[in-house]
Amino acid sequence: MRTTIWEACTASRRGAAICPRFFWQCSRRGLPFRLFRHIDPAEALTANAPGVEATLAKAVALCDTLGVAVPDYLLSHSYGMEPGETYESFKAMLIAKLYKLPEGVVETYIHPAVPDADLGARIPHWEKRVWEYKLMLDPDFAAAMKDAGVQLTDYRYVGEKLRRPRLGSALRLARLLF
Repeated sequence: MRTTIWEACTASRRGAAICPRFFWQCSRRGLPFRLFRHIDPAEALTANAPGVEATLAKAVALCDTLGVAVPDYLLSHSYGMEPGETYESFKAMLIAKLYKLPEGVVETYIHPAVPDADLGARIPHWEKRVWEYKLMLDPDFAAAMKDAGVQLTDYRYVGEKLRRPRLGSALRLARLLF
């Protein structure tokens, strides 16, 4: 069963939606939140989710209303192994994505792991976790990042530079909800 972002964000825990509570806590602490503002149509994992545009608009408007900064986009890839996928095809796919990044702050994620005797028993798709570790050390990937003009940043930058005006955001949220 596939869960939409809004379903996940509004899932009840003791009668209260979860994500709004997270957003409130981030607001109180002046922290950004790991969500994305826009959906890149080229990102199949996010762009094809049912109802994702409306769901994301509500979640982002709530973040903005509360003064919680979020990155602009998410660069994703499949957690699991794709049929026929190899390290070289995985690396080529991510390098190709570097050259097609939309303008703005784009987050990506990896789950790197060093192989050991227990990794296969503990981690599904452990080979891909090893590939992600290897990719971060790969000179081809580093050269592609430099060539594509990618600048690494952190969530401190997101928190300081990507906050939106709160009043306008509250009006946008009201329009989306009512």
